[in-house]
Amino acid sequence: MKKIIVVLALILASSCAITNPPSGPGVFYTDVKELVYYDPYVNPLSESVICSNNYGGFFSLGNSGLNAIKAKTKIKKIHSIERTYHNFMLIKAKSCLIVKGQISK
Repeated sequence: MKKIIVVLALILASSCAITNPPSGPGVFYTDVKELVYYDPYVNPLSESVICSNNYGGFFSLGNSGLNAIKAKTKIKKIHSIERTYHNFMLIKAKSCLIVKGQISK
């Protein structure tokens, strides 16, 4: 019985929902924003956010890549690209890509 509990604990501990922020994931709570790209010569007139979620390490849903945000928005000149990471008690993790810039006319 003791071996079964140890094996189940190892399986559950290895499949926790984590994000990978630059400062490292927090065990109980993570809320980090990272600036990836910045161009001071472009005015941020529009903002688009796209996220992906992970639930308990078992299910990952969403596409927070740059190609997905290109398909979603008409931003042509990029002011900034930011990444946000949220994690709550290794149960739910969320990673978002935020692009700010000017839209094409």
